[in-house]
Amino acid sequence: MKNFIAVLFLLVISNLCLSQERSGYNGQISFGYIYMNNRLNKTNYYNFKADNTPLNNTSMSGINLKYTYPTNNPNLDIIFGTLFLLGNDDLGSTSWTSGHTNSSDYALNGGSIYAGISPELKGRIFGLTSEFIIGIFSFKEIISVYNNISSAIIDINDSKSSVFGGMSSFGFYLNLGKFGINPSVNGIYAGGKDSFIFYGFNIPVTFSF
Repeated sequence: MKNFIAVLFLLVISNLCLSQERSGYNGQISFGYIYMNNRLNKTNYYNFKADNTPLNNTSMSGINLKYTYPTNNPNLDIIFGTLFLLGNDDLGSTSWTSGHTNSSDYALNGGSIYAGISPELKGRIFGLTSEFIIGIFSFKEIISVYNNISSAIIDINDSKSSVFGGMSSFGFYLNLGKFGINPSVNGIYAGGKDSFIFYGFNIPVTFSF
């Protein structure tokens, strides 16, 4: 009986929070930190060819700026935004003398201009959010390895790039007046000449007006 009352109490509180309309809501700007992991794109090929190129768990960090505009549907918003990401990993080594080289280098970065929809369960203070986005998702990964010291010369200069893609996210918001936070978990698919799949999270500060 105690468990039933506790569950009922939580359901009532949740319903009250989610049923509160955000009066005077005309839009929102959010700005914050975004992190994306590159693990799903890893390959062991470069480890097989050269021991000094560990690419098992690279990642990117950056900023995400987004504008949210309400529609006539109280549970659906339209979003526009841009994000910029730089690689967190300074991988590579330099070993060079005249005629003898054993060096490697790695770079990963990208950005996006996007638009999409945001279905939400809205409350004045607390709510649940989701995003489904398409746009330009331009990412580039460069891997360079050169070793003419070993008996089998290694000469690799690979470049992967994308042009378009999409992003989805699921999270929640907490508003205190006009300011709030909207943390979420995110996934990005970027395609074109090559393709990437990234996953991570976004922690923005929001301002409603």
